[in-house]
Amino acid sequence: MNRLEELLGNFDVVGRVVEIETEGNGYINDTFIVSLDQDGVGDRVVLQHVNQAVFTRPQDVMSNLRQITEHCHRKINRDAGRYAEQGRHWQLTHIIPTRDGRDFFEDARGNVWRCLTYIGGARAYATVRDERHAEECGLAVGHFLSLVSDLDPARLRQTIPGFHVTSEYLRQFDAAPKDGLDPALARFVDERREAATLLERAEANGELTRRVIHGDPRINNILIGEADGQAMAMIDLDTSCGGLVQMDVGDAVRSICNPSGEDYHALGDVCFRMDVFEAFMRGFMREAGGFLTPADVECLYPAIRVLPFELGLRFLTDHLNGDRYFKVPQHGQNLHRAIGQFRLCELVEEKE
Repeated sequence: MNRLEELLGNFDVVGRVVEIETEGNGYINDTFIVSLDQDGVGDRVVLQHVNQAVFTRPQDVMSNLRQITEHCHRKINRDAGRYAEQGRHWQLTHIIPTRDGRDFFEDARGNVWRCLTYIGGARAYATVRDERHAEECGLAVGHFLSLVSDLDPARLRQTIPGFHVTSEYLRQFDAAPKDGLDPALARFVDERREAATLLERAEANGELTRRVIHGDPRINNILIGEADGQAMAMIDLDTSCGGLVQMDVGDAVRSICNPSGEDYHALGDVCFRMDVFEAFMRGFMREAGGFLTPADVECLYPAIRVLPFELGLRFLTDHLNGDRYFKVPQHGQNLHRAIGQFRLCELVEEKE
């Protein structure tokens, strides 16, 4: 029995292990897909090692996950008939407990492991395929945010302190050494300081309401049914906590509307596809329009503008600090990423 099989034995799963495959799409956690067989009936589960360098309190991650999934499953089960009439099959993962009833297992080295149900018949994509795919992504993000719109964010823990607090990222940039920094990049940041903190000010003034958000709604965290091309589920809920729904929209749009991605080849490849954006927003508003306020909608554009700026700022700061957070094969890659995100921010501004 190898170590992964031994670890799996601590969870309430049934069947003989047939195969264990490494799932390489996750950026943070180590993920394995385990195929099981019980009397000729196959099943799959997800075994994950929670990265404690990023999530220093994994018990908070799992507490959030338990509350969110239970809340969402109650609503999904309640609305199952309506979904069936629409031809929809919305799903969300379940936590598989340990044999003694806990949500995670801590091994002898202090590593935290968890086991989740596997959502079959679906896949995530690295880039958008077409407008229909974009609209389904919008439906998925909107549906998830609608499910959790009545869940009190005060019940959840902040799994990454300071996450999406743009003023804090500006403070970290200001504190970083500036040796060799292109003055044009420093000007780019300075010219957008006021706009970058607009959402924080709107929340402080009571114009925006803090709700539960996904926190990382990139395109590769959206599962699409392989048979019908319909959105099925949002995955990777580890960053889900209290926040502004605008940040989720901005992050999703940043990921979906620029197919060249963060590690683009040439700056000219960076783009903001309006056809993809319009399709995404059609789907999103269909699901989320029922709980958004006029102020929420008014602040969508500032979020779509600020998210690439924020990520570019984080890349640039990490470059100046010697690549401590975003690990890269060679120094300079985070600078390359920052320039690409700043260009994306400019393209969004041109489309205002």
